[in-house]
Amino acid sequence: MRSGVELEINDFDSIPLRIAEQVQDQILEQKKKVIAEPIKLLRDSIKLGMMLAGKNVSGFDNKTVRLASPKFFGIVPEEYSNDETRLLSPSLFNLHEEGDEVEKLFSIPSFIRAIKSIGSGDHEDFLDFIFEAAGVTDALDFAKEKLRQKDETVNTARGIDGQPLYFTKSNVTELYGDVEKRKIDTFETLYASLTPEQVRC
Repeated sequence: MRSGVELEINDFDSIPLRIAEQVQDQILEQKKKVIAEPIKLLRDSIKLGMMLAGKNVSGFDNKTVRLASPKFFGIVPEEYSNDETRLLSPSLFNLHEEGDEVEKLFSIPSFIRAIKSIGSGDHEDFLDFIFEAAGVTDALDFAKEKLRQKDETVNTARGIDGQPLYFTKSNVTELYGDVEKRKIDTFETLYASLTPEQVRC
């Protein structure tokens, strides 16, 4: 057991760390205050501008403001929430034609319709370029690879005893006996008797 004097001496070792943490916290608070004032001024300016333009500003103080943050090459339409105000933040060069007027005007299908002189070969090259720039081909390749890995895992997965982790006629017979084998044989006979039209339905 340690004496009270040793405990007090050891407590002094952590004092410089505590002071350093407090100083860092104070510096962070000062930086937050320095940044908070211009942001508040900007938000108030945007709110005033929206009021002058006749826009609804109710609940504006609780909304997220997206300022000058455009999105490029959107594959699917964006869903905007009511908690968000967008200013100079359009979605440009989309692969779809949905959204507000600016987004529709600057969509890729709109550009393609506007350029009637492009030949069919050039048209395909242009679309390939757009898909490449938007990352669609990379996303498709990634999805195909994941699907291939999943199929490979399902087909090659084995249990501790070396049995496949899916049922086959032979491992069902080994695990559950002849009664289950007869059920599988009956189902195979029934399936073989179906016409192609019945199988499709």
